[in-house]
Amino acid sequence: MWSAFVQAYGFTDRECDVLEKLIHTENNLQEISEELFISKRVVQRHIPQSMRRQVVQQELDCYSCM
Repeated sequence: MWSAFVQAYGFTDRECDVLEKLIHTENNLQEISEELFISKRVVQRHIPQSMRRQVVQQELDCYSCM
């Protein structure tokens, strides 16, 4: 199910890493950034990007049904 979700919305590997950490752990953004060896700012940036992709895809799906 996860791979279908990732594929449907075109997430990058790094976005997947961040999303998985957010979903499956209780770590805060700083801990996630340290685990993934990226800055906290990059983690923060991936969250809205991922959400925008999902919203855009949902809108496209709605238009294709019309």
